[in-house]
Amino acid sequence: MTPLKVTDDDGNPQWLWAVTSFDDSTYLDGECCHPVESAETVEKLFWTDDDDVEDEEEVEVDDNNN
Repeated sequence: MTPLKVTDDDGNPQWLWAVTSFDDSTYLDGECCHPVESAETVEKLFWTDDDDVEDEEEVEVDDNNN
């Protein structure tokens, strides 16, 4: 975890803990899953490594082997 400073709805600064990695088992609806730690959108935060969803925009081909 890492501390993260955010602003609440009233404009007041607040500190909270942010997840930076998952070390132990995580469960979703009673089933073990492997959640992602970060994502480009809030919807993608709810995807897990177990999902079979492919996002064509995220697939990048590097022809230069970089």
